[in-house]
Amino acid sequence: MAELIARKEFTLIINTPLSKLSKEDDGVIRKAALLAQIPYTTTLSAAEAAVEAIAAMREGELDVCSLQEYYRQAGIPEVKGLIQMPVTA
Repeated sequence: MAELIARKEFTLIINTPLSKLSKEDDGVIRKAALLAQIPYTTTLSAAEAAVEAIAAMREGELDVCSLQEYYRQAGIPEVKGLIQMPVTA
């Protein structure tokens, strides 16, 4: 697997280690991905977010905003007691 990664046979790596043995393989895969500068994720939720971002980029719909703005747009209420820093440009 590391050889395929080093040859850049992949453009995105989604690796979900489930056992102790797979966690050992995970270290080798992660290191190879980092050295080859290939995006790498270990959770399905992060993989889904990456796929959604790629689709948005292809459609020209990707905007960058602060986390606070994202929450406002999504209608997520503020959490009391949470320190919120002002957004500066």
